[in-house]
Amino acid sequence: MKYVKYFISRRRKRNKVRTSHGNSNLSKYAKKGITLIGDGAAIGPYMYDLMLSKAELFLPECFEWLLLHSPVFAENKEVQEQLADLSQYFTEDELSKYVDSYIQEGYFNQDGSLYLFPVAKSTEITMLNKTDWEPFAEAAGTTVDELATTEGIVQVAQRYYEWTDAQTPDVPADGKAFYGRDSMSNYFLISMKQMGKELFEVKDGKVTLNTDKELVRRIWDNYYVPFMKGYFASLGKFRSDDVKTGDVIAYTGSTSSAVYFPDSVETEDSSYPIFPENLFLYSWKFCKWLQYL
Repeated sequence: MKYVKYFISRRRKRNKVRTSHGNSNLSKYAKKGITLIGDGAAIGPYMYDLMLSKAELFLPECFEWLLLHSPVFAENKEVQEQLADLSQYFTEDELSKYVDSYIQEGYFNQDGSLYLFPVAKSTEITMLNKTDWEPFAEAAGTTVDELATTEGIVQVAQRYYEWTDAQTPDVPADGKAFYGRDSMSNYFLISMKQMGKELFEVKDGKVTLNTDKELVRRIWDNYYVPFMKGYFASLGKFRSDDVKTGDVIAYTGSTSSAVYFPDSVETEDSSYPIFPENLFLYSWKFCKWLQYL
């Protein structure tokens, strides 16, 4: 936050600075001479109005990086003229204090202008309903170490499905899903990259897809196949919703979604408190495992 305040204090010498105070207010401040600090993915519905405004935009998050790299922005000079060039507010020494790849994301137009600044970054973590995990783990002889790889998660999910199915022998094939993911695209992109391939590459404005059949099949077998067999599930808007309803007991999502991890399971028949387990360590191990395949 030190550098955000620094940016704002210097910016005030020329322009007024406004935060969105909720993205629905972005258009309200879309006037000439005002720098807007937007937040998060919800900015999307208001982007068109802002493109037509005279406001300068300060968009700190990774969603905006994807948005501003799209042809709508990257190839539109009229839009570029409305984006604040942040490079003039920082010395090279100040920028060197940040992760270089994060800073480089902000230089996307090869004109020396820094359009994005890494105020916040998020990663993915795996979270677990410890309350429902413990009786299963004890009965099945399963440990969290088995969740260190995607294949391990699939194997545990199958075991959980079969264990829950066995609880009602008079009702066949009613096992419960164990796991879900918030972002399928992250799974594909990260898995391909960490197995030594980029899913797509952009060069000279052209996109090339790298669909290595063997690697894509491996991703498929460890994602869609478990869904079809009932080991994974995606029922609510987010997987934290599925934990809340008891439809899964573990999921991988953004670190920002951790605040939405429920403190209880609510079903039609019962309600009981749950305790979360953050498996960030195991997510990290999984990434390192993929990296060295």
